[in-house]
Amino acid sequence: MITFTQSPLAQLPYTVDWSKWLEVGEVLASATWSVPSGIVNEASTFDDTTATIWIGTPAPTTGTYQVKCTVLSDASPTKTDSRTFVIKVLQL
Repeated sequence: MITFTQSPLAQLPYTVDWSKWLEVGEVLASATWSVPSGIVNEASTFDDTTATIWIGTPAPTTGTYQVKCTVLSDASPTKTDSRTFVIKVLQL
């Protein structure tokens, strides 16, 4: 599993690229994020091939958190998949 490091009170973007998962001509129809307590989804977006989330912390805290992105494609029938990564919030 991919791990990223972030300092407390930082707000940083994390992007998942789905282009290798999508078939030619297929695009993302939706992207949802699962974020545990201790960190915050400040904003999220998606386009045809990527999903991006901005992660912040509500207070100067540290810890290790798993973030999950679940997408649906515009294929018929709809394809769905998810990716999970780890964010370690540390005093840097």
